[in-house]
Amino acid sequence: MVEYENVVKGKPTPNPGGFGTKESISTIKELREKLAVLEKWKDPMEDVLVIREYEVINPIRARTGTIGPQLEKTGVNAGATYSGGAHQYEFYDYLGNNNWKKFVKCIDDNGIKLK
Repeated sequence: MVEYENVVKGKPTPNPGGFGTKESISTIKELREKLAVLEKWKDPMEDVLVIREYEVINPIRARTGTIGPQLEKTGVNAGATYSGGAHQYEFYDYLGNNNWKKFVKCIDDNGIKLK
């Protein structure tokens, strides 16, 4: 999952969102192009973006499918169309407020920082 680094008391703290993928992503450019993630959804100026791997420990309801194209309407990339095309999961179960710990386990709190 791609998420903000979320440093709490000097320690990176997992905070997964509502979407995930098995796609290998290592740069912000790949995040935009393969997963069609708009800046307003994940803005590297707001906080450091990291990839964290999770292991499913209990069933989690999700939709699965192919990511469609997205048009960037604001920011430095306004007018760009990200084609998408990668696979994604959209989680039905609410993962906020540490609820994610019921369903998944973070493999590495530090994750991989995207550049």
